[in-house]
Amino acid sequence: MPYYFAYGSNMDRNQIVERCPNVIKIEIGLISNYRIDFTRKSITRNCGVADILESQDDVVWGIIYNITDEDFISLDRFEGYPKYYKKKIIKCSQFVNPNPFEFVPEESIEKYYEELYKNPFNFKEIDAIIYEVIDKSSITIQPSIEYLNLLQGAAEENFFPMKYQEKLNAFRVDFME
Repeated sequence: MPYYFAYGSNMDRNQIVERCPNVIKIEIGLISNYRIDFTRKSITRNCGVADILESQDDVVWGIIYNITDEDFISLDRFEGYPKYYKKKIIKCSQFVNPNPFEFVPEESIEKYYEELYKNPFNFKEIDAIIYEVIDKSSITIQPSIEYLNLLQGAAEENFFPMKYQEKLNAFRVDFME
């Protein structure tokens, strides 16, 4: 089964299982030199939806799954492939053992990730399929609170670094004004 790197709403375990009943979660991971943004308006959700943009020295956190070919057919339909999204194979870093509380329960999650990055043996590079928006808006299209909650919930549940969670939360700014 091929790897799939989810960085948007498919990180939500209920959603991915509903769309891909045979999915197997492998681990959390990241892609380097990209940033998350919302460059497409979904008609179904009536809000901006996640995309990745090349951005030197940034990272996008996500979840690596194994997905069957049958489930990819289902996921293609939900993602709007090939009309709105293209599939692309990308290098991503899969953490070998990213559970921050297994080794350093007394330290912060940020400290854990700082130490993790220092040792290249803590992760391995893999090729994974991603969905990337084809016709990107040049400005951020505001995601809904419900949509952001899916991303934020997955980020919290999977212990993504607080800096990344804050980056996701920054898209909520318009709702708070």
